[in-house]
Amino acid sequence: MVKLLIQYLQVVGRHNIWSLVARSHEHSPQTILDWAEMEGLFCQQTLSTPTPTSQSSPRASRSESADKRKDVTSEILLLDGKRSLNVNIFLKQFRSSNEDIIHLIKNGDHDEIGTEKLRGLLKILPQLDELEMLRNFDGDKSRLGNAEKFLLQLIQVPNYKLRIESMLLKEEFATNMSYLEPSINSMIVAGEDLMSNKALQEVLYMVICAGNFLNSGGYAGNAAGVKLSSLQKLTDIRANKPGMNLIHYVALQAEKKRKELLNFTEDMGFLEEATKTTVEQLQNEINALDSRIKQICKQVELPTTRPELKLQMEDFLKVVFIIDKLQHLLITRLDNSSFALTQTLPVDY
Repeated sequence: MVKLLIQYLQVVGRHNIWSLVARSHEHSPQTILDWAEMEGLFCQQTLSTPTPTSQSSPRASRSESADKRKDVTSEILLLDGKRSLNVNIFLKQFRSSNEDIIHLIKNGDHDEIGTEKLRGLLKILPQLDELEMLRNFDGDKSRLGNAEKFLLQLIQVPNYKLRIESMLLKEEFATNMSYLEPSINSMIVAGEDLMSNKALQEVLYMVICAGNFLNSGGYAGNAAGVKLSSLQKLTDIRANKPGMNLIHYVALQAEKKRKELLNFTEDMGFLEEATKTTVEQLQNEINALDSRIKQICKQVELPTTRPELKLQMEDFLKVVFIIDKLQHLLITRLDNSSFALTQTLPVDY
């Protein structure tokens, strides 16, 4: 029989259109339709090759048709087709049974599941209407589709969403730390290098002298300094000699008179790494991580959280809070370093 995929509502004890319809047909249930005609119209047709040597009896044909309808309707699908397909495709990534996946979630084996699959689990969690539909299902659970069976098993695990979110936090925390801490340290060291680089200071002095010479007689002919963004314009000042600009001229002068000045980049080994991110971006990521940690911790401490989950997260949260405080100390140090750098190399006046 062709399936009509709908989501059922809980009607008993509620006043709505469905309860009104039910009461109006209380003494004549389901007599409004011609079931024989409906069966003829909506039963699924199967193509069969006729055999010339034998002919089935009408009774055998009806029996065969009934068996086919039984096979077709043997699986109960509560989810819509697309949703069911997405869940089943995701579950195939585990290459294990639904029971094994549920066991991993209960035990908090985040390293066995991995970051991407944990994110996928959060994406396929049942919505409120699906949750109600699954919990209210009182039919034969063995006939449910694979997606329905898995979600039904999952929602029976206490704190199932919190368990998955906690495992994902564990998985992502190490990755975040391996990125955040080196990035912050690179910025701090790069800032210190810039402020203490004597050769760079001499090169910038040559640049300001060259600029003042070109601007002599004008309002900017006696500048004590320039915006950092103005340094990018040095390549726009072209000489009469083909292929040469002002930065080329400064480099040639440095090579002639103080060649060691051209090695100023050797004292800025962390600068390239530091340019891969910004202070604001690092601050936002640390704040986001801090918010996740506090949210998970708050939920874990609730009296409704199962003891085994609290035990799984206890040691991790202790370590996380210590590391999180160290990260905030590093950010404070970075802010101070950034402020000192902007005073040494002002972006604007």
